[in-house]
Amino acid sequence: MIRSYLINRNELEKINYSEDILSTGRKEKIAKIKREDDKQLSACAELLLIYGLRKQLQEVSLPLSIEEDDRNKLILKDIPLYFNISHASEYAVCSISDRPIGVDIEYFRVRELIHPEKILHPEEVKLMGFVTNQNEKKKFFYECWVQKESYLKNLGIGLIVRPGEFRVHEDRLVIRDEDFSKLKGKHSGKISFSLGEAPKGKDNTLAENLSYLEQRYVHLFEPGEIRGTDWKFDAGYRMAVCSMEKDDDNTARLIHAEDINEVLA
Repeated sequence: MIRSYLINRNELEKINYSEDILSTGRKEKIAKIKREDDKQLSACAELLLIYGLRKQLQEVSLPLSIEEDDRNKLILKDIPLYFNISHASEYAVCSISDRPIGVDIEYFRVRELIHPEKILHPEEVKLMGFVTNQNEKKKFFYECWVQKESYLKNLGIGLIVRPGEFRVHEDRLVIRDEDFSKLKGKHSGKISFSLGEAPKGKDNTLAENLSYLEQRYVHLFEPGEIRGTDWKFDAGYRMAVCSMEKDDDNTARLIHAEDINEVLA
């Protein structure tokens, strides 16, 4: 099961809620944020989480009990579901699943590309070279960006694999494996990490771990696949969700204030 929800931050003023329903960590984070827009997006992200959980489980007490795992990834303490959040410009997004999940949303309309080769795999750099229209070139880059970012957020283990060392092909991750010695950092050679379903043991080779890392599906949502969206979302956003399960029924829906008010009533 994979469900993703988006909301425009301008909906926040129409939501009937008190900050008391937000988790302790969320309130602390909001207090540290300087820009009002970002405060609103942060609040929206957790309200989406509350909405999604109550749509799945109905009986969900508030505030949510959220803590960090040993990788500093946010997890639900008393609910057997996983979540991940992201926001960009005017929109916040939250994805919920029964397996580890990663989501990323980016707004590319006004950004210029700086050192794309640091993010793109050589094959992706080559493909982008065939794109002559500058707006289409940025769209291609940010589609790659959100897919990779959602993958790294799914793992929650930092840059074991650098963005330029893997690519997404037909929704499957392809990690460069011709020469494992090219992968830099403390995880080169023989590595071991305990991540639930990851290979365990001191003698795990990087090749075995890469096999585990490649067991991820990444879905890039085209604007038309996000229910309830309009041209404003279509204009310059790209979003991707990454999970170990391939859910052909995964959905993404644009949520409005009345939707959240309904589950808070």
